[in-house]
Amino acid sequence: DVSSSFNLNPDGTFPDGVPNPENNKMIEKTLRACEECKADIGIMFDTDADRCGFVVPRTVTPTSSSDYEALNKNRLIALLSVIFSNTS
Repeated sequence: DVSSSFNLNPDGTFPDGVPNPENNKMIEKTLRACEECKADIGIMFDTDADRCGFVVPRTVTPTSSSDYEALNKNRLIALLSVIFSNTS
């Protein structure tokens, strides 16, 4: 279900700024969208989809006002490292 998704239609004027999954504004907007629809996951891409970030439900007691947190940059690399080290 993508009914709570935003920026699905291409708009080269980038009214919300150039998409960047490491940009705090984009992360906050995705956090809010996930909270509103109680999403299982939020996925953020940059303009050519060579970078992505995720917003996931928190698995520990929230340290902020959100029940969701960003999973990107080093945290995403660490997660992938654990997954792949357990499969090889």
